[in-house]
Amino acid sequence: MLSTNDTYEFQRKSNGETVSLICTISLYDKTPSNKTIYYRDPPGEETFKSVEVVDYSTITPIDKIEFSWNIPEELQTSTQPADRSGSTPEKFTDFDHKLKEIKTVLTDDTEYTNTYKTLWDRHSNKTFTS
Repeated sequence: MLSTNDTYEFQRKSNGETVSLICTISLYDKTPSNKTIYYRDPPGEETFKSVEVVDYSTITPIDKIEFSWNIPEELQTSTQPADRSGSTPEKFTDFDHKLKEIKTVLTDDTEYTNTYKTLWDRHSNKTFTS
């Protein structure tokens, strides 16, 4: 079964404010493993929970496409993403909140939908095995 994963690399102005991003849509023909991440429940509080999430860093994509996208001014921010690598993650930042909104706007953008369709169309006639 094929699956996709999106990653984002943010470009910032000299004052640190995000202005654009490079979105990479990767296509996989293998099943990724899972990893444990930690989050605050509820956000901003001192109670921590863990959850298993898909870890695409453990497998190599069969194909990928990158494209640049300008971040709307109201979604630009100079904050950094919260560190979720440890068992006591940082509190959500303005970056985390705006990233959620950016993903919503981006997935409705024709640049994203056309790129996504192109990637799937390249591999629609192939048979894959795990």
